[in-house]
Amino acid sequence: MVKRFWRWLVRLIQPILPPCVKRRRHRRVKLQRLSDADYQQLFEQLLTGVSQGWNPEQVSQHLGHRINDRYFRAWLLEYGQQLQQLPEADHRLAWQLLQLSRLGCGELGEIAADIGRDLLAKPAGKSEEDERKSENAETDEAEVWLNRGNQQFADHNFLSAITSFDKAIEIQSDNHEAWQNRGNVLAKLGEKEKALVSFDKAIELKPDNHEVWQNRGDALVKLGEYEQALTSFDKAIEIKPDNHEVWQNRGNVLAKLGEKEKALVSFDKAIELKSDNHKYWYNRGNALVKLEEYEQAIASYDQAIQIKPDFYQAWTNRGNALSDLGEKQEAIANYHQAIQINSDFHDAWNNRGVALAELREYEQAIANYDQAIQINSDFHNACHNRGVALFRLGDYEQAIASFDQAIQIKPDLHQAWINRGIVLGNSWNYNPEAAAVVPLQFPHVSPIGSNPIETQYGYRGELLSYQQGLNHCRQDTHPEGWGRLHQAIGNAHYQEGKYQQNYQEYWQKAVVEYHQALIILTPDTYPEWHLEVLQNLIRILLGLNQDTAAQEWQKRGLTLFQTLLTKKSPFQKRKLMAKFIRFSQMRVNV
Repeated sequence: MVKRFWRWLVRLIQPILPPCVKRRRHRRVKLQRLSDADYQQLFEQLLTGVSQGWNPEQVSQHLGHRINDRYFRAWLLEYGQQLQQLPEADHRLAWQLLQLSRLGCGELGEIAADIGRDLLAKPAGKSEEDERKSENAETDEAEVWLNRGNQQFADHNFLSAITSFDKAIEIQSDNHEAWQNRGNVLAKLGEKEKALVSFDKAIELKPDNHEVWQNRGDALVKLGEYEQALTSFDKAIEIKPDNHEVWQNRGNVLAKLGEKEKALVSFDKAIELKSDNHKYWYNRGNALVKLEEYEQAIASYDQAIQIKPDFYQAWTNRGNALSDLGEKQEAIANYHQAIQINSDFHDAWNNRGVALAELREYEQAIANYDQAIQINSDFHNACHNRGVALFRLGDYEQAIASFDQAIQIKPDLHQAWINRGIVLGNSWNYNPEAAAVVPLQFPHVSPIGSNPIETQYGYRGELLSYQQGLNHCRQDTHPEGWGRLHQAIGNAHYQEGKYQQNYQEYWQKAVVEYHQALIILTPDTYPEWHLEVLQNLIRILLGLNQDTAAQEWQKRGLTLFQTLLTKKSPFQKRKLMAKFIRFSQMRVNV
């Protein structure tokens, strides 16, 4: 009864009481703790509002019940401690904290004031806005140095360009353009390894830049690192498939790696993307020559010449393809055209000499070789070819002198050692004094050094020439030359044995040398040289009445010969059958 009466009395008098004595009811709100990231976001939004001129009511609305959040206060205290540990302070943030404290916020405001005062007591650092301004200034300065370096590069002032790019990188170490252009300059200066370091850094900063992958591949090509270069070009193509230059460079690398069919595919792609580039057609023709597709090669050279009629290299290589087809006179006309365009192109003079020699016009051939040597005194091929022509004319002394000239320029030229030995083997009255006349014809060519075997001739001189050649053509460094020289020694033993009563001794030595040659001249690496050695070996085995061994080698040779025929064009098949007549006849008989 008493409680009921009291409630009635309160309801009766409440309307007439002043507001200060009215009974208030407060509902307690239970706040959930936020994550540190959420408190950080809430506080940053609060400071942004303060900097925009919020009043106390707006601050209160923004914080809501969080104005009394003890977890928020704890977070702010920890945040302040973190700021105090920094060596420098953001004074702009400090003033925002002090301004917040003036807007109330209870304990939050007091904590903010303490943090602000502590920050103002520390040395001033850069605000985020200042940092952005500083970064922009650095970017602008780096851009100035970058542009300066590019201009210096264009003016071929390479050393100054390096200095400018280094300055740009010093200011802005992640400037991938500066790293890339620095690599380009270093490559121009021949500093290929250093260029790769710059390219790799540029790729690290911007891996999707197809140009730097291309430049990296070019540098690797100059270093002879063809496999790695191919990987770089493939990456450039992956990023930008329509880059015709990279397809072209990729084809060149594949050609160097012996991947002739794949090289041709790359050249075709380059031409598909840019059909009016004469070099692309030229390189396609070269790839087709390596595939012995001479007619198609000529068609490609024709396209190159149509685009650039004075492209003397294409005229020369067109002549080479015609010569390989047996069209010697037309080939000579092409070489003549190349010489008319560029009379200093020694390759054209040399190749015209080769075609003339194959027509047995040896005197004219020698005149062309002489011209090639006058243009390029280090042209070992012309010296060698001159020796062959002189040998055909029976001028052994000058022939040997020409071979010696070629060998002095290129000591590992196994063809010169072999032909020198053949000349000595056919010479029984070698006159070294007569050979000394040759250098006088070429005053710009270095004189021939003394040769310890120049006074030897016949069978002994021939063997000594081959042995000396093996000193320069080792199995591990010049495998083809090593194999060919052993084959030549075997041939010398065979020829000498034909005139000796104890011929078996010479022929057994020949068998040993042919087996040595076959170690390197294998069916996989040098199939045609392998067949040639087999022909030599079978001939001797039959002469020694070792018919069983000869038949076994004949079977192996026939299998390889038939395999080769399946890969050749009709013209190439005719050449192959003429060269290996023994296996051609066996094939017919089978």
